[in-house]
Amino acid sequence: METAAGNQCDVRRFRAAEALIRALDKHGIHIVHLWGMTETSPLATTCRVRSHMADWTEDQQYKVVSRQGSSSPFVELRVTRDGREVPRDAQTVGDLEVRGPWVSSSYYNAPEEQKPMPTDGRMGSGPATVATMDPKTGYIKLVGSQQRFKLNPAANGSVSCICAWKT
Repeated sequence: METAAGNQCDVRRFRAAEALIRALDKHGIHIVHLWGMTETSPLATTCRVRSHMADWTEDQQYKVVSRQGSSSPFVELRVTRDGREVPRDAQTVGDLEVRGPWVSSSYYNAPEEQKPMPTDGRMGSGPATVATMDPKTGYIKLVGSQQRFKLNPAANGSVSCICAWKT
């Protein structure tokens, strides 16, 4: 089974995300890591250190906040491969599936790109999002993309972290 541990590009990217969050914290800019798509209107996850993590070491807390986080209220997430949920071991990768009252049933103006919809109403994020789920926190980590996709008419890119900041 494919795991997230072997991809050095992704390892460097997540170390860079953690380093950026640490550096901005030192300057009083506190990052709240979020993830979503147009079809999730737009937010599906939020990542913060929860109260039960307050006694964790600083390194453990920064490792957590460099992930995309846990599901937002009323949103359910799961990571699957070939229609079956993968182990929540923070290593096994799979397709991210999202379900919620405002989550679309297919990609906007491109339903043909949508994987067959699971019978339980979840939207598969398709080849755009490959993720793992941590067993202790339930936080997801986007670990890559199976394909490149168009971000806007002027640029193409692959999955990356989306961060919102506040001072």
